[in-house]
Amino acid sequence: MPTTPSTTRAACVTRSGRRNWTSFCRRSSHGRCGSKARSRNEGATMNDEADFRFESDARYAVLTLRAPVAESLRDGLARLAALTDVRTLLLVLSAETLAAPGPAAQALPDALDRDCHPLVLQLRALPYPVICAVGGYATGLAAGIALACDVVVATHRAAFNFSFREGTTLPGCGSTWLLPRMVGMTRALGMLLLRDKLTADEAERYGLIWACVADDRLLDEGHGIARYFASQPPRALAAVKRALQAAADNDFDAQLHLEAAMHRELANDRQPATADRPRDGAGGRP
Repeated sequence: MPTTPSTTRAACVTRSGRRNWTSFCRRSSHGRCGSKARSRNEGATMNDEADFRFESDARYAVLTLRAPVAESLRDGLARLAALTDVRTLLLVLSAETLAAPGPAAQALPDALDRDCHPLVLQLRALPYPVICAVGGYATGLAAGIALACDVVVATHRAAFNFSFREGTTLPGCGSTWLLPRMVGMTRALGMLLLRDKLTADEAERYGLIWACVADDRLLDEGHGIARYFASQPPRALAAVKRALQAAADNDFDAQLHLEAAMHRELANDRQPATADRPRDGAGGRP
């Protein structure tokens, strides 16, 4: 069936900065942004998805988080660690999951130490891209999880509150470190001091998330990006993540040296196999 600009927009968010993965979606054998994801959406909600599964043909994992979110994420990351050929991870946060209450005020310090801090560190340390699809109002831990991911897509009805209570309260999960680096200090101060809720459309406009999509396109968008990442050279994707994370602490000169070193590593990976240097997966690196 021929596509029109409107149907293309619905299937894949198309903007000048997104053409690489969008063109991949169009030429993929799965169809525009994946007919698999679309057929799954027909008459279904995000809660119809299995909690954790590995798309072995596409080499990406999908984790649909449930309440309590911390326990669900901890279990999913443990399952993920047992897999050997994962190229990317897609996290799904449904509106139903996000509606569950968070920890009580007196339990919050322990919950941050036990749940939030180790989980967001684990997410940021994964060597491949992590996508988060947000379908509702993400607060506290859920908002921190989204912020720790590499690419976030959300529905237009979604929103974010990095605090654990309504009104101006201290946020957690590293958002006071991440937000100024993502949107600038002035914008971060305004978000945390003046607003208790940031809509997904505002988050996209400020550069906090990658894209806003219609409610019934969220899974299509997430799966489309996951398939694109899974089709790319995994060490190149890992190098981009490492370089960007290191940039937060490096000066410009150190970053130039880091990039050069990473390019040398990637060039060595592309060298033909020899008796002394077998190909990856044949006695070389996994």
